[in-house]
Amino acid sequence: MSKLASYLKLLGIGFLMGTVDLVPGVSGGTVAFVSGIYPKLLETIKHLTGPFWKLIWSRQWRLAYQSIPWGFLLPLGLGIVVAIFSMANVIKFCLQYYPEQIWGLFFGLVLGSGWLMVKQIQTWNWVNVLAMVMAAAGTFWLVNTPILNIPNTTWSIFLSGMLAICAMILPGISGSYMLLLLGKYEVIISALAAKDIFTLGVFVLGILVGISLFVRVLNLWLRQHFALTISILVGIVFGSLGKIWPWKEVLSAAEDGKLLLFSTNVWPDWSNAANWLVVALMVLGFVLILVSNRWGLVDNFPKESKA
Repeated sequence: MSKLASYLKLLGIGFLMGTVDLVPGVSGGTVAFVSGIYPKLLETIKHLTGPFWKLIWSRQWRLAYQSIPWGFLLPLGLGIVVAIFSMANVIKFCLQYYPEQIWGLFFGLVLGSGWLMVKQIQTWNWVNVLAMVMAAAGTFWLVNTPILNIPNTTWSIFLSGMLAICAMILPGISGSYMLLLLGKYEVIISALAAKDIFTLGVFVLGILVGISLFVRVLNLWLRQHFALTISILVGIVFGSLGKIWPWKEVLSAAEDGKLLLFSTNVWPDWSNAANWLVVALMVLGFVLILVSNRWGLVDNFPKESKA
């Protein structure tokens, strides 16, 4: 593949990652995984949170600059930024007026992504199967958990940053949805609006610590326990489908004088023709992932080494 084609492909992957991250409950990490750039992304983050700063600290500016994989980061980052600015209103419009249809399409896309991830597992045993089932069950429970009311302490903001960035890196769960679960989404948004430097600083510090530690643990597990780690990641992806199931019933509950709204998954009315359109979009999303993989638009994740 030529350099231009490689750059354009990374630009497209970044665009898809940015678009997917705009949808609450869907992670751009899933796109990174099925597109085959996940190991490179983890290694790049690992470098930027460690060796890069050692070079900066020792004033080896040129080596620090040359150590950054610009040919990977620039097109990928540009694609993410373009998607965020160009697709935000489109996704918002679709979720507002065609929620079941857009959730149906993303359900199929995530399901297809999970299936491609399953194909990467070459070692099947009861440990891997159990890990996958437990990860799926735990994630399903997590995404259907009511919002937690955790006090807004310095430590809770810090831990929220750590957990949000870990969720953002993992396929399956979005960082923004993790903040919603922890009851910190509005806190961070308000801090941004009010330019609350202290709160934002603590949150960013949590992100930096979380991403520095997590990518190293994940890298280590992928090298030493490939099949088990992929099994867990597959479970997380399949469990997250509980969040993006298209058909939901909105419920309400009172707490401390506030009206809280949350939803539960329901089975569709098959006599309604509109629901069959949603199913068709599910199938379309699933097929798009498989076709993209077959045509080489989506790469296989590097499989377990036989050596």
